[in-house]
Formats: sequence, C-alpha cells, structure tokens
Amino acid sequence: MQCSTNGIPTGLAAYHHDVYAAHLLNSVLR
Repeated sequence: MQCSTNGIPTGLAAYHHDVYAAHLLNSVLR
C-alpha cells in the first residue's frame, strides 16, 4: 500500500488504512 497522490484524498486513504488495519486485527483475534 503506497501513499502516492493518484487522485485519492488523504482522509479517504487514512480511512481505508484504518479499515484495513481493523480487518487484520479481526483476522488475528479470530
């Protein structure tokens, strides 16, 4: 996951990063 400026707002990228991290945590804790 690279932080390049290809039309994606920073807030949206941070949101997706949090969702992805939460998904990984759920997978580990499951």
